Amino acid sequence: DAVIRQTTVRNSPCAGIRLEHGHDNRIEDTAIEAVRGHGIYVSGEADTTISAVTVRQAGYATTGSSGDGILVDGSSNVDVENSLVEGSFRYGLHPGGELKRGGVWRNNVSRDNGNNGFHFCWDNFDILVAGNLLEGNGRHGVGGLGLGGLFGDMFNTVSGNLIRNNARCGIEINGGSDNFLIGNTIVDNSQLAIGRFSGIALADAHYVVVSGNRSGSDASPRQRFGIEEFVGANDNLIVDNDVAGNRDGGISVTGATTTVTANAGSVVRA
Repeated sequence: DAVIRQTTVRNSPCAGIRLEHGHDNRIEDTAIEAVRGHGIYVSGEADTTISAVTVRQAGYATTGSSGDGILVDGSSNVDVENSLVEGSFRYGLHPGGELKRGGVWRNNVSRDNGNNGFHFCWDNFDILVAGNLLEGNGRHGVGGLGLGGLFGDMFNTVSGNLIRNNARCGIEINGGSDNFLIGNTIVDNSQLAIGRFSGIALADAHYVVVSGNRSGSDASPRQRFGIEEFVGANDNLIVDNDVAGNRDGGISVTGATTTVTANAGSVVRA
């Protein structure tokens, strides 16, 4: 039941704030700037909340695998809300390995980070990612959702986010099953190279529901497809999406038993 409130951490040689193996703790209204490790590192916690936090330049001057804005692993029911993460060396928001029994990541801004704005790790179950702004990141807006661990990532929901101007895909799924992409706005990604990366990429993904998303452009089209299956993706449901305004078409489907219906935009079956 500890509370860290109205605190500023600068130039730490390690993580800005680290919580381990506790429960019902809170970090709120706190600023972390130019630390060498992760901005906030939470491990083995339960029912902990991170709220109204600002993290800038996590992993400053590091060359290792550290430098996430907010990293939560081996925990359950950790909520991250109303926070800003920018300029991290690696990932902005990162539910790490074995983050089980959910957690809500909502109404955050994650921008201008070196890798993914939001990065799923392995064995992530029942996480809700909602109402976030993920923009200008060095890889994907949302990435890593899929493979890893004993089961892969399952039963996660990415809903109502604005995902724009990222270097590669808006949302990248690289395996796993039974995840949900609902009602997101995914525009003007593939900033690294015009027409190379799609708004939503489903690689080796199964039983994913992709519904009610807008994946296209507000400016000149940059994304390859609005939604693209490849590398063994199959058995997905792609319904009621607006996929106009992409370079090579609206939806590219490779799965023989993937269902595609009621979308606004072209469909290409490979």
